[in-house]
Amino acid sequence: MIGWLTPLISLLLVLALSAGVQSQVIGNKIVTAKKVIRGLYPELRGRSLQVIVQDKSSLDYLEGTPGIFALWIFEPVNAIAETVKQCPAFLLEPINSKAPITNKCPPFLLSTSFTFTRKGTIFEISSGGSTVNMERLGNVRQQVDLHPEWSDKDIEDVLRKSGARFGPQAKRDLFRLLPIEVFKQLLGEVQIASVIFSTRNPIALLEWEVTLSVHRRGENDLQYIATFEPFEGKMIHLFESRAK
Repeated sequence: MIGWLTPLISLLLVLALSAGVQSQVIGNKIVTAKKVIRGLYPELRGRSLQVIVQDKSSLDYLEGTPGIFALWIFEPVNAIAETVKQCPAFLLEPINSKAPITNKCPPFLLSTSFTFTRKGTIFEISSGGSTVNMERLGNVRQQVDLHPEWSDKDIEDVLRKSGARFGPQAKRDLFRLLPIEVFKQLLGEVQIASVIFSTRNPIALLEWEVTLSVHRRGENDLQYIATFEPFEGKMIHLFESRAK
């Protein structure tokens, strides 16, 4: 009887070990994502913010660890769930008992999507929310698109009046803010190839485009593009791009 049990026990051990390794890989990716966010947006640290992890693959995808997921970051509020309509209960868990009771659903401060390659390296990162000033940027983009006759000088004036600290003339200031250490930890050996402010293409962009040259031992050099918004110089997008 023991004889036929041995293969079954071995199979169960393999499955258990495989599940453990897979869980560790998923955990490592989430830890990496948290470290990236803490490095890119240090003002979010030390605020007891909560994180929701969204697996962006379908329910039917069962082939391995998710290649794309998002972290949704928010500050839970003290609220009576019955008084807050259309708000998921997990957003209402009280963290600070001294905070006043509210009947409003807390907004997400940041949502960041991470896409990994099959090799486990980063292919793309994309951020949205108030932390990266997406609503402010969207408003100015809309304003610029309504005025196709505006010159670059007109657009620069509008950006300045809107509170943008890193307009087209602030290249040196933006360069000093570039998160080089985060790029190195995430991508490997990195060099800045170019820093250009993109105004239109053909719709309004109003963002900095930073080209990164990435060298990894034993591999061909890669090119990544990182974009930054003009208000506080926060990174909003990073993606692998084919070198020209």
